[in-house]
Amino acid sequence: MRPSSGADRSSRIGGAKQYQRVFARRVRADLGFISIHAALNGGDRTRLGLSIGRQVGSAVVRNRLKRLLREAFHLRYHQLPCGLDLVISARAHNMRPLLEYQKALVEESGRLEVHLRRR
Repeated sequence: MRPSSGADRSSRIGGAKQYQRVFARRVRADLGFISIHAALNGGDRTRLGLSIGRQVGSAVVRNRLKRLLREAFHLRYHQLPCGLDLVISARAHNMRPLLEYQKALVEESGRLEVHLRRR
């Protein structure tokens, strides 16, 4: 049974090896302002990892973006495909509304899952 919210620690990707595994799959959606990398994790939970570099802006800007992306993930968790590891990386951009991040996450994770399951 799928949990109702992705708000606990088990919904996060942790450790460099797990990030490297997702990046090594080379399956991603590039939206210009963010890129979403995906890999199947063999479990029943979808997990989130964030890779927000200094080119995005100051620490205040980076932390705000991370909060927005985590919130988008938690609010739309029930609409995301099961069993994926998603790593979001960002480029410098004007901050978008939360709804736009939510929409991008749901739409692109669905497309990425279809692509991964075909392989």
